[in-house]
Formats: sequence, structure tokens, C-alpha cells
Amino acid sequence: MLDFPNWQNWIEKPSSIIKKLRQKLDQMVGVEIKLAEARSGPPTGMALNLEIRGEDFNQMSEAVEEIKQKIKNIPGLVDLTDDFDRSRPELKVIIDRDKASRLGLRARDIANTVRTAFNGKKVSVFRDGTEEYDIWVQLDQSFRSNQSDLSSLFIYTPSGEPVRLSEIARVDSGPSYGSIRHVDTVRTITISADAFRMPGPVLVMKTKQVLNKLDLPQGVTYQFTGEDENRKESQIFIGQALIIAILLILVVMVAQFNSIALPLIVISSVLMSVMGVIIGLIVHDRPFGIIMTGVGTVALAGIVVNNAIVMLDYVIKLRKKGYQRNEAMILAAAVRFRPVVLTAVTTVLGLVPIAIGMDIDFSRESIILFGAASASFWKSMALAIMYGLGVTTLLTLFLLPALYSLVEGGKERLRGLFSSKEIVY
Repeated sequence: MLDFPNWQNWIEKPSSIIKKLRQKLDQMVGVEIKLAEARSGPPTGMALNLEIRGEDFNQMSEAVEEIKQKIKNIPGLVDLTDDFDRSRPELKVIIDRDKASRLGLRARDIANTVRTAFNGKKVSVFRDGTEEYDIWVQLDQSFRSNQSDLSSLFIYTPSGEPVRLSEIARVDSGPSYGSIRHVDTVRTITISADAFRMPGPVLVMKTKQVLNKLDLPQGVTYQFTGEDENRKESQIFIGQALIIAILLILVVMVAQFNSIALPLIVISSVLMSVMGVIIGLIVHDRPFGIIMTGVGTVALAGIVVNNAIVMLDYVIKLRKKGYQRNEAMILAAAVRFRPVVLTAVTTVLGLVPIAIGMDIDFSRESIILFGAASASFWKSMALAIMYGLGVTTLLTLFLLPALYSLVEGGKERLRGLFSSKEIVY
């Protein structure tokens, strides 16, 4: 692990150093090396986690190699690997059941003898006062070091007659799978990779584009898991939270204003705030992080409706005092301009330290620093609230009165239309 304590004096950023190290270390053969920059926020897995599922390991292995060859050239994809262990040597004891049965030997007896000889078996416990020591039986290392030792192993029949293993079985050697991983009872090989200077969702999207062009063997399927799966779960949660927040706001305002149209006008400010969030992320070239940007958007919904409620509530009070519609809107915008703007400005200024990565180093006599790497996780939330609130504040003062005028004008025209009709009996 490399630590860069005085980050304000960096000549190169850690990402640049990692890139140079990766170029040099990738030349090493037979060694798997992963390089990653420390991330702020909750721990997450690798940006790309792709599970290849099926029943035939040969087909799955071919599919894994084909996929890795296709996606390895995606710009920004690094540390491409999989968890398929292909090269573990294995010795197989193939029993001749006819010969074994004639000697009264069962497969279980032969397996137990081989296991005891090579792996050992606990047969008793030696006690010395309060101490206990396990007693294991196992062949000496010199008698279990190669394949011929296994073939020469004596197996004792029920009558006590020794028989060499080679007389009742043959020993084959060959490669085997180091492990067989299952997910939901289905054989699975996982391909993993990380993203370098690229948002994880972008890497997943590019990988999906490559996979859509591949013709995988029949019975082999794939599924994106890991960070992508967590992102989808967070997206659903944030979406549900935003919908619940809007519904609760609507219920309260319908009860307060005794109207459905006015609460919908207020909720329109939430849509305006989303425009501001998108503008802020585009200006600062930030991805839409589901967690922090989503949390910022939900928090923003509660802030922006406050300004809209203040504005409309004052318009309604002026209308009750006898002011005309347009006159009431202009006066309300003028009177509420200062509190609405001051509320937005104080909120935005309070988030500026997070947005610019402001930090105080108490170990160096409270020196104020800017651009702290630890602030990057919170930056998306701060930008979402700052830009969303800024755009909504401006639109609230101009667009909200216009929407109110349209709604009220429509109501007045409808009332005039119905009141002008005569009822004839």
C-alpha cells in the first residue's frame, strides 16, 4: 500500500502513478497483480462482475475466454481476471470392482485406506495431566511422495491378506478443476474487472454492447452482479424514496390548500430541480451516482417545495384581500424575493466547502486545504443540491407565477362558461 500524506504537494495524482505502475507490472508473467486507488464511501466490489453460468465446464471455459478476449480492449478496463482454476493436478484411483469384490473389498474400504495413508486419520487422544494431544496415523512422507507409492500401497482384505492397490485398481493422473463454484445450485465462473478513469456504469454498458454481438454456446448464460447489481438495488430504493416523498408532500398540501391544482404546481418545482441537477453534473463532468446524487435529489425535493409553498401561500393571502390575480403574483414575487433568494444562497454557500473539497489539517496547525480526495464521495450530493436549488430558485420567481396564472385563468374561464348558461325547464 502506498500512502501520500501531503496530498496538497502532489506532483502526480495517485491515478497517474497507478497507470505507470500498471504499464511496468503488466510485463511480469505468471503473477496476478491488482492496482486500485482508495475510494471514499462504503466499500464496493469491482466495477465489472459478470457471472457465466451453465452445466458444461468446457463450454463455459470457452465462453469465458471468448468474452475476455473481446472486452479486454475496452478503454479504461483494467485488472481483468476470472475465478476459474484450470490447472490443478489430480490423481484418480479407478477400482476394478470385480477383482475387489472377489477379495471381499468394498470401494469404501479402499477409499478409507488411501485417505488414511495420505491425508492421515485421528485414531486416539493422549492425555498428559490436563493437556490433550491428538494421535494421528499417516504414512511417512518418504512413502507418499509420488504416484508409484500410491500404486504400491497395501490394502488388507477382511481375512487379513495384504493386496497391493495396483492389483485391484489403476491410478491415473491428469489436470482437474481446482474448485467448482455454484450460485443458486448452478455452476458459475465469474469474470471481474475494474474501471480506470471511467465510471463503473459506463464500463458495464460497453461490456453489454460487446456481449450482445457474441453467440454464446447453448446452455451458457450470463448475469451482471456485484457493483452493478447493488447499483440497481440502490436505484430502485432511491426511486421509491423520491416517489414516497412527493406523495407525502402532495397529501399535506392538498389538505392545506384544499385543492389539487395548487399542489401540482408546487410539485412542478421538483421537476425544475432535476433540470438543475443534470446541468450541474454536466458542467462538472460528474456521473449520476445513484447513492449520493440520488440522496441529494431526494433532499432537494424537500427544500425546493418550501420556496414554492411560501410563494403560493402569499399569493393566496393577497387574493383573499381583494388583489387581482396578476397584481397578487407580481407583489408576491417582489415581497418574497429576498427570503427565497437568501434561503437558497445560505444553503448553497453551506455546501461550497464540500463541493470544492475543502479540508482542515489539524495536524499542521489547522491549515485550510482545497481539493481533498476524501471529499470526492460527497461532491455529487453537494453539486446536486447546489445547482438544483439555484435553478429552481430562479424558475420559482418567474415560472411558478406563470403556472399559477394559467391554472387560475382556466378556472375563471370555466366558471364563466358555466355561469353564463341559462337553465330552461
